[in-house]
Amino acid sequence: MISVFRHSVLIVLTCLFSQVSIANTTFDEGVKAHSENNYVLAIEKFTETINETPNNVSAYYNLGLSNMGNKSYGAAIWAFEKVLKFSPNDSEAKEKIEFCHNELYPSEEWSPILGSFESGIYSISSNAWSLAAILCSILLCICIILLKRKKAMSIKRIMLISSFFSAILMITALIIASKSKAHQESVDYAIITQPTIPTFIDEKNTAKTNLSEGIRLQLIDKDSSEYVNVQDNMGDQYLVKYEDLTLI
Repeated sequence: MISVFRHSVLIVLTCLFSQVSIANTTFDEGVKAHSENNYVLAIEKFTETINETPNNVSAYYNLGLSNMGNKSYGAAIWAFEKVLKFSPNDSEAKEKIEFCHNELYPSEEWSPILGSFESGIYSISSNAWSLAAILCSILLCICIILLKRKKAMSIKRIMLISSFFSAILMITALIIASKSKAHQESVDYAIITQPTIPTFIDEKNTAKTNLSEGIRLQLIDKDSSEYVNVQDNMGDQYLVKYEDLTLI
């Protein structure tokens, strides 16, 4: 039984190592292609890397650079927006988005999804906030134990205050960890990566107008039906086909 278990673990570890190795090889091929200005091949390789390792921030960033080189600014904005989902304070990704947005819409100003305060908080991973919550819970337990065991009123007061602040910090860390994780996994926004997409008056393919490349849209409907209601930065709402959106 132990032998079978060890064999199974070995197989799993081998598969994981193979996937990481393949992803690294594909990523390196993408870097090489980009350095040779072969942006189409670079885009292909970085996309393959993302398919193999979906949370690879470096792959998203380099995919954005390759799309910039290919003058596919909408796709580049999408890739850099993905970087900001995992690293909200990445100043270089923000600068690249601003550049791409200015190429498409020189008279319009780009603004990030998150404000500076949220960006700072979410830049710390949800795992780190979860670890902080665990440490605070341990501190809370220690304070409660000492509060019960110590007889001196001065020490009891200190432990009571410490318990209160430990509990507050624990709850705060748990809330932030949850929100940080939800932000990374949410599909509330999309980027138009095609030159244009049509909008509709109703769900009978009655065309209304077109939306252009690089525009960020907030999804009002969160389902994946054929049509979805979206809203742009100006607050205007549209009905578009779900398949025309590239979710962030």
